[in-house]
Amino acid sequence: MTTLVSLVFALALLCGVTPALAQNPAPARNCESSTKDLPGLSLLAVRVGRLAPGEAACFALSLRQGEFTRIAVVAEVGYLRARILDPQGKQLQVTWTSAFSTASPSLPLVIEAPASGAYRLELSVPTWVQFTNAQSFRVQMVDWQSEPVRAAHRQALRRDPRVAWLRNNARRLRSIDPGDSDYSDLQFLTEVLRDKRVVFLGEGENGGGSDVLAKTRLVKFLHERMGFDVIAFQAGIHSSTAAWRALQADTNPREAVLKSVFGLLARSAQAEELINYLDARARTQRPLELVGFDSQFTGTAGTTLVPELRAFLAERGVKSALSDSQAVAARVLAGTIAGQFRSGGAVPSLSDQAQTVEALRATALEIERVVPDRHGARWAQVLRSTAVQIGLALNNARGVASSEYMSGLVRQMADNLIWLVNKAYRDQKVIVWTHTSHAIRNPDATSRGRIAGHTVGQGLWKVLGSESFAIGLTSYNGRSHWITGADDYYQDLVPGQHPAIDFESLMVEAGYDIGFVDLRAARSRADWLGGRFVASPLYLVPEEAEWSSALDALLFIRTQEPRTRGR
Repeated sequence: MTTLVSLVFALALLCGVTPALAQNPAPARNCESSTKDLPGLSLLAVRVGRLAPGEAACFALSLRQGEFTRIAVVAEVGYLRARILDPQGKQLQVTWTSAFSTASPSLPLVIEAPASGAYRLELSVPTWVQFTNAQSFRVQMVDWQSEPVRAAHRQALRRDPRVAWLRNNARRLRSIDPGDSDYSDLQFLTEVLRDKRVVFLGEGENGGGSDVLAKTRLVKFLHERMGFDVIAFQAGIHSSTAAWRALQADTNPREAVLKSVFGLLARSAQAEELINYLDARARTQRPLELVGFDSQFTGTAGTTLVPELRAFLAERGVKSALSDSQAVAARVLAGTIAGQFRSGGAVPSLSDQAQTVEALRATALEIERVVPDRHGARWAQVLRSTAVQIGLALNNARGVASSEYMSGLVRQMADNLIWLVNKAYRDQKVIVWTHTSHAIRNPDATSRGRIAGHTVGQGLWKVLGSESFAIGLTSYNGRSHWITGADDYYQDLVPGQHPAIDFESLMVEAGYDIGFVDLRAARSRADWLGGRFVASPLYLVPEEAEWSSALDALLFIRTQEPRTRGR
């Protein structure tokens, strides 16, 4: 999971005319008013307004059956929910737009009218959204097409030569069910991944339940049939050790995993099979070892670093300023891990911060000198990672741009993963479970990658080259749900968001419910998938990019089911 720091994402409205600003409509409490009394949407006007939690603004648009429109909604401050209601008041789709983070970018609403009548757009700020006192928004219809134009679009899709190419070249997968152990449909991967040491399993959006199921089935196949015996989560490099020990000690499996792995995954019902599999293998002769590469203090064991470090230093006779609980470095370290400064406490001085970072690095060097074994090497990497995290967290608490926090975090995650792969587990194959934004190896290939500036996949590619393989997941329709958020925090995956024909629509037309395309092979053969095309593997937002320079494969799941909370 990507931490939601305030990384502002500016979304430009796409329109072919110079719009005129309309007056801000009076906030409506609901959409029960007659549509004739609501402000209308058109290609010629941008509607702007401000909403406080609990308020809503409603707009009307009249469509004939078969007509098509795209509506862009941009949150200029805060979070907004946007819903489209049909003429009978039934919800057709819902999306969220945010000014805060690239993890929840604005998505257009898309309507192909199933019936003639007056449709409504409802913008609202639920009462649980308390980030700002008022949410500013901009909304505009950016495209409209008549029914004949839409029919021509569908005809063009059917005749697109890329559809025939996909029928002949994409691999059809039978199932995403983790309980399906007939791996005949995955057997082709033994050749695709034959000489790979690291396989990234990305996901486009952290609320997709089908992605979790599909990735779990791939994890089991990679472990059982291809010798991948380590799974690295975007979880604390220190707390993951506690999670692995707990699994080996026959602790309740979900509680064990939650010691390190974010609840957004570990608390989902769809992760139950993955958690039970890790638990079942933990006490065998060939386990699938859980590790983490995040520098953050994640999970229920995130706060145990200080007492465990002191116990280790005392046991191994390592001298360190961190052994004295009253020393400045020890107090700053403990306070940062506990969130003391993030929650409004006085931020330590730059001098105290520098002293703490230096103490962590000096202790890492002393551990390597005094304890030259695998246990010492792990503690040394944990302390180096923690030194970076302390600097990032305290600078962030002082108000330094959150983009700098994210950039530093990603670079340290890359460093931690490189250490795991090349040192701690240099003779083993590793599965990396993460978000696709971290898996891509060439950030310059996509707009969101360029915003990030650096990725974990890029860092590993520089070390391993072609021995690293990144798989991105994408879907045509369905929903996602962040289970750690409000119950109504759902996001619809809307087909047709981009004016051009996208990869997902091509896969549907080619008849795939689940399919795998090898982008690396297509690139080597100079096939069309090696060039630029529109696809949605990052945040399920369509973008035209040279995807084969960012990812090595795409796993397509036609309908994404949302995550649900586990027992």
